[in-house]
Amino acid sequence: ELNNAVPAGDEHRGLFEELASLPDVKYVAGGMVQNTIRVAQWMAQVPGSTAFIGCVGADSFANKMRTACADAGVNSVYKVDAYAPTGCCACLMRGVERAMCVNLQAAKNYSKDHLSQPEVWRLVEEQ
Repeated sequence: ELNNAVPAGDEHRGLFEELASLPDVKYVAGGMVQNTIRVAQWMAQVPGSTAFIGCVGADSFANKMRTACADAGVNSVYKVDAYAPTGCCACLMRGVERAMCVNLQAAKNYSKDHLSQPEVWRLVEEQ
């Protein structure tokens, strides 16, 4: 649906694999909060002055998220969910219009116990 975001359903099952197979696909560490952190990092212009925690799967998309955050100067520590894939959002562009299909997966499985992990709590204290 143009100019809208929809949750991924069974009818979108092949969309993400199809997009991932395209040669010019662009991956961006995203989600509303992660995008906000990346903008704050850009505004601060001091590498490592921001941090993000969340939940990803044990897959190649999680590695892309880690790399994108590191490239932007954002410290990140993700909880890894061995059973759910990393959440993703397909953004389809046509001219100035866009349609987004959101597949939360592991992103919705963050738990409070991860926050108390030493490597995560260190980020809280340093920021």
